[in-house]
Amino acid sequence: MALAPGRFNVPYMATKGYMLSLSEALQEELAPAGVRVQAVQPGITRTDIWKRSGTGIEQLPAHM
Repeated sequence: MALAPGRFNVPYMATKGYMLSLSEALQEELAPAGVRVQAVQPGITRTDIWKRSGTGIEQLPAHM
């Protein structure tokens, strides 16, 4: 959800986006020291959260 801003709960989306940006920045900063940073972004899962959010999973881009 870090790559789909505005499609869900704002604090949730902002947190996902922040973690992705932080991971990318840390990778750049720490690479010279041989440290690798990886952000894992699993695909969308079909859970009840979509029903409760009022956003149907079918409204998301197919690649997600």
